[in-house]
Amino acid sequence: MVELRYGDYHEMVELAGKTVAEVREQYKPLLSIPDKTKTRINDRNVKKNQESETWLKDDDTLRFVEKSRKSPFFILAALVALAATAVPFAFAQTTASINLDVTEKDDFVSVAANSTLPTWNVFGKFKGATGSGELFKITPASGFTGDLSCMVMIGNGEELVKCYRVLVMKISIYESDGSGDCDTSANLTAFPEYLTLSKGEVDFTLENLAGKTSPFWVHLDSGFYISHYWGASAMGGDEDPTLYCDVTQKGT
Repeated sequence: MVELRYGDYHEMVELAGKTVAEVREQYKPLLSIPDKTKTRINDRNVKKNQESETWLKDDDTLRFVEKSRKSPFFILAALVALAATAVPFAFAQTTASINLDVTEKDDFVSVAANSTLPTWNVFGKFKGATGSGELFKITPASGFTGDLSCMVMIGNGEELVKCYRVLVMKISIYESDGSGDCDTSANLTAFPEYLTLSKGEVDFTLENLAGKTSPFWVHLDSGFYISHYWGASAMGGDEDPTLYCDVTQKGT
């Protein structure tokens, strides 16, 4: 396990064997990590051009650190100096105040795992098909009319590669029917995306949602796998994909 830190964020994560550059790319959209942040491993600075060649080990501590800014004392001293050299002048002042009546609303969107998930059997030394079905339910708040970005990610690739030589999952996002269930005839995306061991995350843009029937469903349409030639005895329970779904506002 690797201890990952950025600001107030702190988590123990299975990152051993990955490079610092790979971790930066994986967590940059999740934690909004700026490109200019520095990295440290066990309080040792890692140069930016060495991140792709620096591999993490178990019990390492990886920290993303923003560049230091000038202290408030420096800024205050500069203001005092400016005031001391400024030309004095007299002025008159009038004031007014207002109270803005802002309405509190729910979170702009909620994401929930489906209660019944697709499954399949994995035979050793075999080519087979995955299951299909709903993975996540995306529910925009009432009155929210913006566009959304949706990222679906594999979270346990290190375990899956012990079981699968190939794993491909065809992912789409659909509207609901009148009862709130997934309507696979009402695709919100022009094309499906393919989540694989070599492409561990896929992105969708959901635009022009006015008039669309929510909740929206992240759906596993179909897929296939090829297990390793050494057979089922080496799988060790690593055949279960762990998937994450991250929904954000789409930037304008």
